[in-house]
Amino acid sequence: MGKPSISKTERPRFTNHAACEIISSLVNSNILAGGPGRRLRRYPPQSLEWEADDVANRIFILRRGRIQLTSLRPDGREFLVRSIQSGEIFGELCFCAHQNEPMGTFARALTQSEVIGIGFDEFRGFIQRDQRLITYVLSTVCQRLFDAERRNQILGCHGARERLERLLLHLASLRNRRHSRLTWVSLTISHAELAALAAMTRPHVSLLMARLRRQGLIAYERGSPLNVNAAKLRGRLDSTGRQGSTSSR
Repeated sequence: MGKPSISKTERPRFTNHAACEIISSLVNSNILAGGPGRRLRRYPPQSLEWEADDVANRIFILRRGRIQLTSLRPDGREFLVRSIQSGEIFGELCFCAHQNEPMGTFARALTQSEVIGIGFDEFRGFIQRDQRLITYVLSTVCQRLFDAERRNQILGCHGARERLERLLLHLASLRNRRHSRLTWVSLTISHAELAALAAMTRPHVSLLMARLRRQGLIAYERGSPLNVNAAKLRGRLDSTGRQGSTSSR
């Protein structure tokens, strides 16, 4: 029997970094059948999936909940590396030479979470049996590289307000990859997380967020998701960029 072909409708849209939703369903069907290299674990809020000195030898899929990856600064403070949403794959360091080295990060559950863990060899077997997994794993890696490069560009902005605005627009674009022109985008993120991503203090972020809310660029209430007016924010940044380009001539 030949390898299954991938139709055009099944191919991920690399141009807009479509999420790899198919990974969860493809692997779940194998995981739930049981096996020595597979495990499903539940984590209460604030518990750790792994610590910095744990070895990177497994692939993880978040079935439910929310996971936050953090690392330590030289002064001992944590900073945010990435937030993992339901259905996403993480722990991909085990694909490379780092699989026998410490993770160097902490994986903490922010909410009640369910995580599937798969040994590297068994996950490689899944990939060999189903060609769709190869395509969607590549899509995930592409998305992570894009996110890392864009965050580096954002951190290069000298103005704190522009840095925060570009970060909000970037997060909104990641949240709505298939509908990039939606006006309002809802994000589940705190001021503390935004501060960690933007390399700013939390009080400074809160001050700027209040200004953005007064200008109708964002909307939020205590205990509710953050809503970003992506269309208006994009227009403002485009306008600012054009003005800067004109003044520099």
